Amino acid sequence: MNTPIVLSGSYADQMDAVFTAARDVLYKCAGKIVRVKDDEIDEVDATRLQSHLIDHLTPIKIKLTKSGDEIETPDKKFERDLCQHMIDRTVIDLPLLEYVYRCPVFAGDWQPMGEYGYHEDARAWLNTKGLDDVEPMDMARAKSIIDDLLCDFPFADVASKTHAVMAMVTPFIRPMVGLMPLFLITAPTEGSGKTLLADIVGLISDGRSVIKITSPSDDDEWRKRITSTLKQTPSVVLIDNINNLDSPSLAAALTAKMWTDRVLGSTINISVPNNAVWFGSGNNPTVSAEMARRCIPIRLVPDTERPGERKFRHEDIERYVLDNRAQLVSACMTLVYEWAQGRAEVDVSMGSYQQWATAASSIAAHAGYLGALTNREMLRTDDSSELHALVSSWADHPILRNKATAGDLEKMCGEDDIMLGVRGGSLHASQRAKKLSAYLGGHVDRVCGLWRIKSDTDSHTKQRVFSLEKIA
Repeated sequence: MNTPIVLSGSYADQMDAVFTAARDVLYKCAGKIVRVKDDEIDEVDATRLQSHLIDHLTPIKIKLTKSGDEIETPDKKFERDLCQHMIDRTVIDLPLLEYVYRCPVFAGDWQPMGEYGYHEDARAWLNTKGLDDVEPMDMARAKSIIDDLLCDFPFADVASKTHAVMAMVTPFIRPMVGLMPLFLITAPTEGSGKTLLADIVGLISDGRSVIKITSPSDDDEWRKRITSTLKQTPSVVLIDNINNLDSPSLAAALTAKMWTDRVLGSTINISVPNNAVWFGSGNNPTVSAEMARRCIPIRLVPDTERPGERKFRHEDIERYVLDNRAQLVSACMTLVYEWAQGRAEVDVSMGSYQQWATAASSIAAHAGYLGALTNREMLRTDDSSELHALVSSWADHPILRNKATAGDLEKMCGEDDIMLGVRGGSLHASQRAKKLSAYLGGHVDRVCGLWRIKSDTDSHTKQRVFSLEKIA
């Protein structure tokens, strides 16, 4: 039964009344009025707002009788002008909605959250239908279920399997970890299981296959494709069949919780939440330095000439995942739940993704999956790309552009997660700075883009310093 709402007074009074009465059916996202439709965040215009309100509320108008008495009369619809005023209002008093999850998640103080509907503390809508039986299980059983699922994927190394497990648990810890990197699944040939592995993550967390897009040919097309994809509020996205992973727009998206772009064919900007878990797949793709530091590699190496013809233990593995989704969700949740009891953290480093890297690596290690982040060297690009990545990041720091010690630049590289091969990830900071100083010394006067690398000696400390000189 719809909730009656008395509309009287000015438009401002009526809007306040509607906003108060509609707090269970309308939300605010990026400053816009939205609703949840088909488990997606849907921005409403005046027409859709009219329709949505009448589905949940009954407007009551105050009318005067001939004798001067006031009577309450139900109306058939909300006035369009009132709805447009609500759309145009700058201060919108509605609950904040940023995420749609199609599985239980951990939020707050690493507590599981699984009740269907809106959760104001997490700014999230949860669709957990069909997952009523999800509950923690014995850790050994959880690992057995996960290992059984992954047993037929030809992981090239221990780290690749560990990264696959980290990918599986990531959808369940999204509210806790901020920015997330891209899981890049590579193989030497088609049919190795790259797309299937990403699909499995989507089927477990979402109950449906991942949203797939292809790798565009230019960055402007990348930007448009990212915008159209994120407008669907996806949980898992796969960029399939990558040959060359190099896109400033994708790099920006992977370091932004909200993605802002202009509407196609207009000058209006829109902002949409970027809460997706991103995957990429390709046969031995090239990866730019800018993208390499935003990726987690999962390498598959089949031991047969035609890997696409091999049989899986579960013959129709996608059907198996759907039929056993609740059990697989329980297994993933168990890995997180067991770690969250004590929260022992492993020591890893990953720049912008530090929060995610620490949590996901620690969850995996607690369950016995080791080697997290140890195979990232396979994504290293040529020396020129590494140097350009360094100069690009350096140029964004006005103070360091004029004068920087090797220690200053080492700290910057650590924060931006670049020059891993040159600096040596396992060395002490002073040793990394020494290696970086020697490397830059070999590139003095070299031009990278709009900048020339310069070197000098500090007159007070007698220490070698570096700077960037703008090329006219």
